[in-house]
Amino acid sequence: MRRYALLPILSIFILCNTNVLYAESNKITLTGVDPAIINAIDNWLMEFFRHNVPKGNVEIRYNEHQEYWDPPGYRIYKAQFAKLLKAYNDISLANVTEILPLNMPFLEWKNIKRYAVEPTKKCIDSAEEVKENGDCIILMARPGMDSVTNTKNMLFRSNDPNEYKIITGTFKVNKFSIGEEYNSASGGKIPNSYKIRALVSIGKISKDCNVKAVDWGDIGEDVWITNNIATFIANLSK
Repeated sequence: MRRYALLPILSIFILCNTNVLYAESNKITLTGVDPAIINAIDNWLMEFFRHNVPKGNVEIRYNEHQEYWDPPGYRIYKAQFAKLLKAYNDISLANVTEILPLNMPFLEWKNIKRYAVEPTKKCIDSAEEVKENGDCIILMARPGMDSVTNTKNMLFRSNDPNEYKIITGTFKVNKFSIGEEYNSASGGKIPNSYKIRALVSIGKISKDCNVKAVDWGDIGEDVWITNNIATFIANLSK
């Protein structure tokens, strides 16, 4: 899995205990939860397991605080993309060739890497979609909510047009061979199931459901691998 704290703030009232982020209780059947919520979480998970293998020249930047000149014809990525790109090359999803910088100041090019990326036939054959620009969309695994152990209501602003819920439960991962190859090359692993908590917003009038933040962790462990929900709430104060 790729490519993953709570602050009280003026006029924003969080009407729940912070323990809601860790709450678990007896299982609730999926049929007992609004299907729109489950569908929204499943769609978020599906996008998380989709990878975009780019075609063309890319630049990876390792210092987010440095100012860079944007070279024409290059797509810009953060440092985390380097690990993904190496794995794509290692399992023959892409042919990756480094482009050595020419006539660039040392302090600039020492914090970047440039590559020419060409998706392979294996990548094209495995792709869910090949975009007009040649990018390949690869689904590494097919995830889906398996159980719901807890639901909690949250309120951030009294005049907010949305309601908020934190859904805690588990999701299963239907593994694909291409995903197994990727995780082996990248040093990662995908268990058959994870625990998950998702912060979703539901329109009070439209009833549209959107996932705002998701955390996941290993089943049976007290800790969570990520703390995206707490970070999302904290960022409301900025």
